[in-house]
Amino acid sequence: MRKYLVCGIAFFVYAIVSTAWFSTSMLLKPIADELGINIQQSTLITNSIVLAKIFGAAFAGWLFYQFGLKWGYFIGCIFISFGIVMGYLDKISFVDPYYVIVGVRFLTGLGSAVALAALVPIAHKHFANDKKLGTVISININSNIVGSLVAFWCTYQIAAWLGGWQNSLALYGYLNIILLVLWVFLDTKDVKPVLGEKKQGFKVLKQTLKSNVMWGMVLYYIAPLLFLNSISLHVVAYITIELKDVVGEETAINISRYVPSLVSVAAVITPFVGGWLKKKGFGFVKVFVFVNAGLIVAMLSVIFGGVGGLFVAAVLGGGVFGLLVPFLFALPIEMSKDKPEFAGYIVSGFWSVSFAILFINNQLIAYTYDVFKTYIYGFWYIVLLLAISPLSLKLITKETK
Repeated sequence: MRKYLVCGIAFFVYAIVSTAWFSTSMLLKPIADELGINIQQSTLITNSIVLAKIFGAAFAGWLFYQFGLKWGYFIGCIFISFGIVMGYLDKISFVDPYYVIVGVRFLTGLGSAVALAALVPIAHKHFANDKKLGTVISININSNIVGSLVAFWCTYQIAAWLGGWQNSLALYGYLNIILLVLWVFLDTKDVKPVLGEKKQGFKVLKQTLKSNVMWGMVLYYIAPLLFLNSISLHVVAYITIELKDVVGEETAINISRYVPSLVSVAAVITPFVGGWLKKKGFGFVKVFVFVNAGLIVAMLSVIFGGVGGLFVAAVLGGGVFGLLVPFLFALPIEMSKDKPEFAGYIVSGFWSVSFAILFINNQLIAYTYDVFKTYIYGFWYIVLLLAISPLSLKLITKETK
């Protein structure tokens, strides 16, 4: 029972930080209006979490190596609780509130990166040689989906209940503190570093960063990751800023809830379909190419389909995206040779580079809006990436042969 509780804590920590992450996507326009900033600056409030994940993923690998999973996870996730500062913005008069928000969100993202990088190693540590390992990994990876659903449907209500968006963002910091206290007492099974001397560990890290498999994963995943992130950020902004002139503000707000929610629900279900396909012997190359083709159709539905196209994009995009989970995220485990910390190194390197590219792409799309006053050009950019990213799969097939 204890191992289920431990993995449950890891699940809810990342679910909560994901709620905090996507809440600012829903409040992008109100925050921009209140602070007097443009779309690119307000996008940075959400995107600063992605920026932190660039460094946080590598930081996570270092923590896991130095302190083991239990205490490395605990130390890293403390940064999430800096979100409580958001509730005291009115008392901080010597610094522009915008820079305080971006700084706090960066620290939150740093802890979020550790929480994300630990999901697979924690499951591996407690369920090694257990038939339930694949299921636990799929559930843990989808914790961000659960958190995003809460953000899409409850952000406005929580903000109203607590007296403003600042207090609502602070709430997630307090909840994280409670979970970390439970973590200390429940996760009694710790795994010490297994790679020997530090110089040997860094040698393994260096070898991992040179791996064709890791870079193949990164270069392929940047397009699906941008699609998923854009549904929760840029497409939501597109609906509430551009589409509201067509359907009305209230209808646009409702659509901005339904569309990312449908993506999340579909993405929660289909990983289990992907697991079934994997057991049936389907190759990952065919599945990955199929996923990108589906995401291209989904993105074109956003561009040309109007309101109906948004719902088609949500169901189709979320559905095919979920097929990636058992294939893509199992690769670090398959390379780890029963060493959780080694899996942590692989995951850390993968997420560091992926989030670096995602950060640049997010700001680029926001920039195109500020220049052209439409998100359509940014959406076409996503289509282009989806079309060319499967070429990187040759790196993986070359090394696995």
